[in-house]
Amino acid sequence: MTPDPATTPSPEMSEALRQLRFCAFCPNPCRSGLPLDGTARAESTMPSAMAFLCLAVTDGRVVLSEEVRDQLARTDTIELAQRECPYGFDIAAALRAAVAELPQ
Repeated sequence: MTPDPATTPSPEMSEALRQLRFCAFCPNPCRSGLPLDGTARAESTMPSAMAFLCLAVTDGRVVLSEEVRDQLARTDTIELAQRECPYGFDIAAALRAAVAELPQ
């Protein structure tokens, strides 16, 4: 059976989803890259939480509302934390790539 090109993710999307799946279940060692004053430590903005939310939208488990789209656009905490990612993933870029391919 030949895969349907309309439902087959692009290579970029496949790589973004691979990184997001890994990140979603990672114990967040990247938190050490966040400021100690707590300004960027809301659990909902942690890389793993954002990755999990994006995957839930991609898998159809969460509806892509305007509020969810706005949340997925908040990559400030991810960008602060990712320099400490022991795997070298660019989760902010993976998140943006995945969101860009979501239906409007």
